[in-house]
Amino acid sequence: MDIKFDLRALRCFVTVAEELHFGRAARRLNISQPPLSQTIRTLESRLGVSLFERTRRSVALTHAGGVLLERARTLLEGAQQAGIAAQRASRGEVGRLTVAFILAATHRVLPQAVGEFRRRMPEVELTLREMPISEQLRALASGEVDMGILRPPVNSNLIASTTLLREPFVAALPEGHRFARHAVLPLARLAGEPFVISSPGRSPLHSQIISACATAGFTPTVAQDAENLITLIGLVRAGLGVALLPQSVETLRPTGIELRRLRGVEERVETAIAWRQDDRSPVREAFLDAARAACQR
Repeated sequence: MDIKFDLRALRCFVTVAEELHFGRAARRLNISQPPLSQTIRTLESRLGVSLFERTRRSVALTHAGGVLLERARTLLEGAQQAGIAAQRASRGEVGRLTVAFILAATHRVLPQAVGEFRRRMPEVELTLREMPISEQLRALASGEVDMGILRPPVNSNLIASTTLLREPFVAALPEGHRFARHAVLPLARLAGEPFVISSPGRSPLHSQIISACATAGFTPTVAQDAENLITLIGLVRAGLGVALLPQSVETLRPTGIELRRLRGVEERVETAIAWRQDDRSPVREAFLDAARAACQR
């Protein structure tokens, strides 16, 4: 038999069953007694059983009423929890999120953003995947990942982005380099040095470094290019040349190289976060808010 339960009727039934008095139950429910009595009679008629034994002096549960009370409480609790779960989902507190990131983001942006998000939304299932920029853009467009932490610009009508961090370049010198005695270096002083530099096409940093050197009055002599920041640091440590790196590499405290501030360099290294334009997920919004808050600090 198909029985459809009205949660309001079940709530009325449970209240009467707990009070065993229609007047007190009506006051708890903030309704008058006649509608409450009618609700119980309708529920009994729908079920085809008596739920209460009524006399002028007392109200008692029948055996059927006792069984229904146990199940009704479970149903009402389940409905309450379902409502709470829906509210939490709308705030981005539960769900899943896959975030892609470039290796360079692990120095500052990624740990700060993830730490803040974990503090705010500890029950979200978070998956992190290292990807180069071009692969991130493909994965974002296809829905393989939900967000990407990368270098701008993002040239796609399908993908939105916002900058999380703008930081200056620093000069990375092999340990013991003659310019290491300077706390701050004009970029022009490095004009005669061999450079190790990000591979063209792999990162916007390549064109930024070429532009910064041009503004300083020289074209860098590229001794070696590299696919990622860790390789660049290793090449500088090996003495193959100097490099311009994002200031956040200072958090790594790399050994075997000297990091020095630069004077007169306007170029800034940007780290951005990207997502699909049509993604309205509350979890995605929650991660974006957490990442912004963490990086602003």
